[in-house]
Amino acid sequence: MPSIFDIIGDKANKCFNKEMRTKMETLTKQTATASALIEMFLEDTGQHLLDSGMSNGRNWQRNADMSFVKRPAAYMEFDEPRLSLYSFLNERLLFNKFQSDQFDFMFEGMGAGMNEMREFVEACELKSNGVVYNTFDDENFLDQQVQFLEFQLQGRHYVILQVHNGADARGGYTKPKVFTASPAWCSDLNDISLWCGDCGIPVYAYNGQIEQPVVSVNAQSKISGDGWNWNNFVPTFKVNNSILWNGCLCPSCEEPMSLTEPNPEHSF
Repeated sequence: MPSIFDIIGDKANKCFNKEMRTKMETLTKQTATASALIEMFLEDTGQHLLDSGMSNGRNWQRNADMSFVKRPAAYMEFDEPRLSLYSFLNERLLFNKFQSDQFDFMFEGMGAGMNEMREFVEACELKSNGVVYNTFDDENFLDQQVQFLEFQLQGRHYVILQVHNGADARGGYTKPKVFTASPAWCSDLNDISLWCGDCGIPVYAYNGQIEQPVVSVNAQSKISGDGWNWNNFVPTFKVNNSILWNGCLCPSCEEPMSLTEPNPEHSF
């Protein structure tokens, strides 16, 4: 089986010395889905005169060091929560080489995009609403955008997917690839869990709205002049979604909370 570097070609080879390539090859000896996604995340989608990427601000340029493969599934960036798009897709999609090859055959030598995705499902008379979705259009925690169209065939659900590798949402999308998935594969891109390991304070975000258990929790409370009072039984803290955009600090001890990604099994 060829290594991922055989698949993605010279561009990735130039980014790494021999030692780093060895580490990356060990890391990426995974599934065909992981290989397909890595190829997409590294795809050079070009530079455009009117985009805001400057000299190296496009996603394909930032992804060249392969850091997206090692990134936690949920993490903090600029005091805001993020979900790793690579991890999110790798846990929920299965690369379908046959359907991808069919798509490539139909549009060989063309710069396929959203119009070709629609044309594919129409020409093949596939069951689809024909809508191309872009995660840029709705609030979510993903750290990179995707554009996709879904269809059904013989009881299976398919996703024609493009990763946004440019600087501006209006351009810079990768060559489409086809994956199989659950119909609900992207239903939890706005879910994230926060919790404080010291206090035990749980916070859960669904569609950007904070939810908490209705029961009380054992928590650590700061009492003025007396230092920390451990295991003080207090009601569940009332917080709003502003906590998500303010460093995700614990409402009890004001320390940074830990982040947990949504469970992929909830998408199936």
